[in-house]
Amino acid sequence: MNKNSSKHFPGPLTRRFAPVVGTLFLAACAMAPSKDNAQPEAEPVPTGSGPVDVVAAFDHFQRRDYVNAAAGYELAADGTRQEQRLSHLGQALIHLSTDPRWRDLEAAAQHLQAAEELAEGAGVETSMLITAMAGLVGVEKNISELNVKLANATAESARLKEEREMLLAEQSALNEAIEKLKALTIGN
Repeated sequence: MNKNSSKHFPGPLTRRFAPVVGTLFLAACAMAPSKDNAQPEAEPVPTGSGPVDVVAAFDHFQRRDYVNAAAGYELAADGTRQEQRLSHLGQALIHLSTDPRWRDLEAAAQHLQAAEELAEGAGVETSMLITAMAGLVGVEKNISELNVKLANATAESARLKEEREMLLAEQSALNEAIEKLKALTIGN
C-alpha cells in the first residue's frame, strides 16, 4: 500500500465519488422537509402552479411515486424561472433513479443542461447541486461504457477459454499419438 492511500479511501474512484456523493447528500437534506415542519403526505399532485407543485412532486419522488412526481414537475415547468429550474432538477432526479422504467441518463443530462441555463442568479446550493448531478451523470455514463466493455470482455474470455480447451484436447491427442509412435518405433 502506498503512502498516499488510506484504508478508508483506498482508490482514486473513491476519492472522485466522495465529493459528488457528499454534495448530493447535502442537497437532498437541504431540499427535504424537516420533521418539525412536516406536512401531511401529499396525495394527488395539485393543479395549481408555483412552489406547491415542486414540493408535492418532491414528496412523490421521495416515496418513489415517479408518475406523480413527473406530473408535478411538469406543472411546475410553467412557473417562474426558479420553479422551472427546480422542475428540471426534479426531472433529472427522476431520470437518475434506480427504477429501470424511468432511468435515462441522456434525459437527465438534458434536464441538467436546461436547469443550468436557468440558474442565473441561483444560490450556491443550486449551482453545487447542478454541478454534482452533472458529475454523477458523467460517472454513470462511464460506468455504463465499462459495463459494455466488461460484457464484451467476458464474451471474449469465454471464447478464449473454449479455444484453450480445444487446444488442450488436441495437445492431449497428439501426445497420445506420439507415445504410440514411440512404442511402435522403439518396440521394433
